[in-house]
Amino acid sequence: MSTNIILFIVLGAVALCGLGVFLYFFFKKDNFYQKVELLLKNGEFQKVLSICEKRIDSQPHDFSIKYYMGCAYEGLKNFSSAIIYYEKACINASASEDDAIKSQLFTKTAELYRKMKKYPAAIGYYALVLDKAPNNLKALYACGEMLYEDKNYVKAKDYFEKLLVHQPENLRARFMLAKIYVQVKSLQEAAEQLEYIYSSDKLSHDVFRDNVTLLLGEVYKGLKNYQKAIDVLKPLMENESLFENVLIKLVEIHILFNRMDEVLVLINKYLNSVSRENKCELLYYLGTINFKKEIYYQAIKSWNDAYSLNENYRDLRDITYKFAKIIHNPKLETLYGEPAKTDMLIEKLCLPKEPVKLMRNKHFWSYKCGDFIYFLYRAPFTVPANELMEMTDLSIKEYRYSGSITLYSLFGMTNNADGVNYKSINLVSDNDLLALVTDKLR
Repeated sequence: MSTNIILFIVLGAVALCGLGVFLYFFFKKDNFYQKVELLLKNGEFQKVLSICEKRIDSQPHDFSIKYYMGCAYEGLKNFSSAIIYYEKACINASASEDDAIKSQLFTKTAELYRKMKKYPAAIGYYALVLDKAPNNLKALYACGEMLYEDKNYVKAKDYFEKLLVHQPENLRARFMLAKIYVQVKSLQEAAEQLEYIYSSDKLSHDVFRDNVTLLLGEVYKGLKNYQKAIDVLKPLMENESLFENVLIKLVEIHILFNRMDEVLVLINKYLNSVSRENKCELLYYLGTINFKKEIYYQAIKSWNDAYSLNENYRDLRDITYKFAKIIHNPKLETLYGEPAKTDMLIEKLCLPKEPVKLMRNKHFWSYKCGDFIYFLYRAPFTVPANELMEMTDLSIKEYRYSGSITLYSLFGMTNNADGVNYKSINLVSDNDLLALVTDKLR
């Protein structure tokens, strides 16, 4: 028989159940084994069990029969019975002097335990493999991956590091090691592994490369190397399946990088091109950015739009409750919106007179109307003590006025602050202010 024919037969036997143990069975030249292998290949698992059960009593120490029964039960998805017969096969095979056979049986048993998510048992059988072959790469990878899934990162790291000593070009092992470093907060070490993979000419353009790129972007973000994170992630925007995920990540990174104008460009460009869930998130960020820029009404409107998409997103429920009066009273845009609208509100408040010496501070505007001084608080929160003192000082120094001032503030002002003469402040807030604004803007 030629070498090529022998090789073909051998590979065919291995393909039946994916296990090299059949090399041993093949050379027994017993028609029983060939018949069982053919039945397994054709998925006739019940027939395999039937003929194996007839034979097992006469050959109780034949581990191959128990192995076949394990394969049949596994094919029938009866994993508990399959594992019983695999383990029986392992016990019978332990007397064999053929370490390769035992190793393959241990591996098969470990694989099924892993499929059943019984990781300690699976690792135990892989340990038997590693006891005979300490550098078995398949066993090292499997143990490391299971320990990672079980959140035992320290032990998982040991397995992958050992694997890479013997196979440093194993990119998937490096990726798993990088994920472990991320979990244990060793971001610089994670970056080194990912950069090795990212620069490798063996890294194909597939899902694995995308996953490496996404994680590298996250690691750069964690290291506060925001520009590198942007440079790595930006090309993934071209991938339709990753577009929305990458867009959100880029928005977050630009915010951390304090590039607010670029964030606004990204959000406004793609806001209506994303899913409902991601649109909610973008609106939330839009509100956050506008609030920081003190564009309050637009910020609150964005948050409310986000709330209408997902009431349970982050703290939107608390935000909409806090700013409910602004949300439900659109005329308050004149108080918290664009300066031109506030100018119009002041004119309405002063009619029939005209405001005099209008002064604009960060959070409040002041003006004189007739014989009185007015302060309009344009930030949607309680007026703090330091700004109350600024107002009273301003009325004396700039307006030469020592009488009581009128303060318009929807959320009122702080109480009992040292140095503030509350008797000199006439506060118009809450529903009184709402009624006043509504009346003047009819």
